[in-house]
Amino acid sequence: MLSTIVLLSLVQALALVSAAPAPSPATKRANINPIGLGSDDTGYSSYSGAANLQWYYSWALDPWDVSGKEFVPMVWGRDSVSQVSGRTREEASYILGFNKHVGGSDISASDASSIHQQWTGALSQSLKIGSPAVARGSTDWFNNWISACSGNCDFDFVPIHFYGTSAADLISYIQSFPRQGKPIWVTEFACVGYGTNYYCNADEVKSFMDTAIAWFRGDGADIVERWAWFGAMPRFASAGNANGLENADSSFNDLGNHYLGL
Repeated sequence: MLSTIVLLSLVQALALVSAAPAPSPATKRANINPIGLGSDDTGYSSYSGAANLQWYYSWALDPWDVSGKEFVPMVWGRDSVSQVSGRTREEASYILGFNKHVGGSDISASDASSIHQQWTGALSQSLKIGSPAVARGSTDWFNNWISACSGNCDFDFVPIHFYGTSAADLISYIQSFPRQGKPIWVTEFACVGYGTNYYCNADEVKSFMDTAIAWFRGDGADIVERWAWFGAMPRFASAGNANGLENADSSFNDLGNHYLGL
C-alpha cells in the first residue's frame, strides 16, 4: 500500500513538472529612440518635419532651432567645461562627453579623466552621461582613460565613431570594444576609408548602412542603444560624397529618407 502511495505521488509530481511553463528566453535590451543625426548650422532645417528622426546633436551644448526632436548636448572639449553648469536644458535626458581625441578635442586620457570628473560634478540636473567618444583605432586611449579614472568617472553609455568600408568590421569593432558593460552609441559612422582616401559609391554606402543598422536592431540590440549617421550636411551634396543624407538645400535626399526609415 505504501509503495502505491509513493508511486502515485511521484506520478503527480512529474505531471506538475511537465505542465510548468518553459522558462522565457532572455530578452534583448531594446534600442532607445535610436535614429539620430549630428548636424552643423547648415543642415538642420528639415529636422522638425522628419517623422522618424528621434534625436540629434550639434557638437555643442546648445540646440539648433528644431522642434519636436530630442536634443542631446555635448561637452565637446576643454573649452566647453566651464559652460556646463547652468547651460544644459531642463528637458535634456542625456549628455555626450568629449569629442574624439584625434582630430577632435585633442585631449590626453589622463587629462580627460580629471576634467570629466570636473564637468560631471558641475551638472545641475540628473542626466545620463556619455564617456569621451573614441574613433576606430582608439581602444588603447579608452582603456587608459578607464585606468586614469580609477573608478571615479561617472558614465552611463559609450559613444564611438567608425569610418571604414566594411560593415562587418564595424560590427566586430563594436563587439570587441571594452565598453565596461555600458551600452554603445554610434554617434558617427559612414562608408569611407579616410586612410586610403576611398569614398564608397552609392550602392556601397546603402549596403553598408543597411547591414549595420539591421545588426543594431537585431543581434546588436543588447549592445547598441542609439546611432547617428555621418552626415546630414548640405556640403556633402556639392562634394559628391555618397554618404550625404541631404540635398544642397538641406532637404533630405533619397539616402536620407532611406536612413530615417530603417
